[in-house]
Amino acid sequence: MRAVNYLAVSAAVLLGDPSLIVASGATNAQPRHEAIYSFEGGRDGEAPSLSGLTADDAGDLYGVTVSGGVPGGCGGDGCGTIFRLVPPAANGARWAKETLYSFSGGADGGDPYGKPLLDPLGNVYGTAGAYGASGSGTVWKLSPPAAPGGAWTQQILHAFGGFACGLDGREPHAGVLVGRNGHLFGTTAKGGAADDGTVFELSPPAPGRTTWTKQVLHSFGLTDGDFPSRELVASRGALFGTAAYGGPGGGIVFRLDPAESGAGPGPIPCCTPSPVPARAPRRLPA
Repeated sequence: MRAVNYLAVSAAVLLGDPSLIVASGATNAQPRHEAIYSFEGGRDGEAPSLSGLTADDAGDLYGVTVSGGVPGGCGGDGCGTIFRLVPPAANGARWAKETLYSFSGGADGGDPYGKPLLDPLGNVYGTAGAYGASGSGTVWKLSPPAAPGGAWTQQILHAFGGFACGLDGREPHAGVLVGRNGHLFGTTAKGGAADDGTVFELSPPAPGRTTWTKQVLHSFGLTDGDFPSRELVASRGALFGTAAYGGPGGGIVFRLDPAESGAGPGPIPCCTPSPVPARAPRRLPA
């Protein structure tokens, strides 16, 4: 029996690439569990998201913590962080951890639950489940520094309209899916026509512009699902996902064809930032 690197096995499962499973060279070895990093809380981050990690081609791991970071905001514990773990150059050495960004709980959002995703240029995309301009979460982009050692740059691509504009959706608990054309697809756990969640699309800015365009592709209505809170999957030109509640019983698996969805109501004019108090999002079911 070959020894297997189980961190690589986990990455292979996430990325759907069994070639990422590697052998250690040893024989008759037992599976070995290793904690490669332990968060200290505070500025270091706390409560890494259950949505997991994303790996780049170099083997670096990207993730988020739901709390921690710069102290003071979001109840005093910090509003969450985006981090990177770099594998050691030599066996037995430690992984290097870097905090790429700390949320403030202001316009940038807070409580990032969803798994971050990378594009081919090394930009990181994700969501914040709460706070933001209207208190209902954001979609963000984090761009690498122009020179090594520089600061990463965060850009807010969309701030959800919250209670002032329920059709827009609120409280994204999952990360986004990056399409081949650069469009982003994701879900909000609440909001929409029946306040049971939405599937949305964000289109990149047109040439000469800087604003992303958001469209609601589907609003859930309990019977067809409620509380979609995990990442979407693309297959055969369609989007697939889950809703924790709704349907005839205890939740659903759904398929959505964006070409046939009618793109919902399109950009929603009432969704300008409004002074809605920030509120903590509904927690995921146990």
